Amino acid sequence: MIMPRLLLLLSLTVALAPAGLSWAEEPPVTLTSGYFDDLNAEQAKGEQLREKLEQPVSCEFVDTPLIEAAKFLGEKAGIEIRIDSSSLEDIGLAADVPVNLSLQNVRLKTVLMLLRMTVADGDEIGYLIDGDRIIIRSLPSINDHLRIAFYPCADLLFDASSDGPQYDSLIHLLESCVAAYSWERIGGPAVIRPQSNGLVISQTDDGHEMVAAFLAAIREAKKIPTDQYDPAPIEVSESADLHESVHQALRATLTDVDFHDTALLDVVRLLSDQCKVQMVINEDALRDIGLSPDVAITDQWKSATAERILRDVLASIDATYVGRDGLIEITTPERLLKYPQLKLYPVQDLLPAPSDADVEYSDLDAEVRRFRQYRPLLETLAGNIAPESWEELGGDGVCEPIVSVDALAIAQTPENHRQIERLLATIRRERQAAPEKKTPEPPTAPVVISYPLDIDGGEAAMNVFAQTLSEEVAPGSWDGKQLYVRVAGNRLLVKQTPQTQRQVRRWLDQVMQVAPKQIPVPQGSSGGVF
Repeated sequence: MIMPRLLLLLSLTVALAPAGLSWAEEPPVTLTSGYFDDLNAEQAKGEQLREKLEQPVSCEFVDTPLIEAAKFLGEKAGIEIRIDSSSLEDIGLAADVPVNLSLQNVRLKTVLMLLRMTVADGDEIGYLIDGDRIIIRSLPSINDHLRIAFYPCADLLFDASSDGPQYDSLIHLLESCVAAYSWERIGGPAVIRPQSNGLVISQTDDGHEMVAAFLAAIREAKKIPTDQYDPAPIEVSESADLHESVHQALRATLTDVDFHDTALLDVVRLLSDQCKVQMVINEDALRDIGLSPDVAITDQWKSATAERILRDVLASIDATYVGRDGLIEITTPERLLKYPQLKLYPVQDLLPAPSDADVEYSDLDAEVRRFRQYRPLLETLAGNIAPESWEELGGDGVCEPIVSVDALAIAQTPENHRQIERLLATIRRERQAAPEKKTPEPPTAPVVISYPLDIDGGEAAMNVFAQTLSEEVAPGSWDGKQLYVRVAGNRLLVKQTPQTQRQVRRWLDQVMQVAPKQIPVPQGSSGGVF
């Protein structure tokens, strides 16, 4: 599953080694005064508009024409919001298509995103920032007007073990994890290129937000201290801090809940009121599976959390939900797979220690060899958490190692993320340390070794040599029967334990520098052969 892709990555990392591209941090020239004035002014204008997109707005649209809804929101936020009628017509939509949406104090950018879900084929429209205004248009048209941005990444491109910037690794991560289907390598419009210790990227506004959030998440993971290691996943989302408020609201316990042929819309309203959290229905997603907000729900609960009730209700109609910007969106698993959530999982404590004895990859560089450490964890996740959902089996789920920060970048549905988090938490709680490896006791049975000697003086000299050996090496251990040293012509026959035989060899090396020959002795024998 994940492994063929990982092995391909290993080969690509070697084949596509950095081409030595590197730039000085400061240009070797002095730029003229005022060179950046126009750029700074344009950037300030864009920042002002993005600040307005963060403003909370309220709306109550009931069959309101899209063009009127856009005008209303623009007046609320103090910006111009235009409809590109021509591009909408190209995908079969009219500027006055009715929209239905009721929200209170939600960011304008979120409202604009949710507007499209009430429209048939709404996932084919979006918005782009054009100077100091916003234009709602079709996605094909947006893809023809990508925004270009430069991301300085020196802190993510260099490390102590690298000879230069590691562009290929970072580009591979972005193309695999952020808006994966948008990049040119698979036929999309988005482009990414290395430049000046950074990356030049052409993407949609949504894509740029994800790129910036992903790079910020990597930097956050890089700062995690090892002495107070927090393995909680890092959400690649601007509103990650609001997601917890949604989960907290869903933990409320409700009693005596009874639905009998109740419309989904009314069920959602009741749960929303009880939990004090806004809920919206993605009508376009439901239409894809042949449902509407009026689908009837019949079920009852004596006592359950709002989350359990919501999940039971949605499971009965093959739907699901996702937290967005402090509210809950009712949608479908198919739509979530199309727009998976991206999180970074710190896993330093779950990686096996690297082995210097990896013969298979011993000719590869250190970073590539470290990828092998992730193999057991990747196989565990892909084999146990919705196996068919990962891209290796045709799904949209992605799991990429980020070696530089000992983390995994995972794009999956919210439910699969919950399962991943539970599995990793369970492993961390239940795992056991490996038992200490016991050092085997060295053999103690005596062995007989024949040592050839080249000395003058005949048998008398050999006897003196043997006597000296028994006095110098392990004195007191020789008994003349089980442990002995005997003369046999120009050889010494020594029967001793292996440990003592090593001492004998060292002593003879010092005195004679001879190479002894070991003679095997049958167990229980008191003599030897040579």
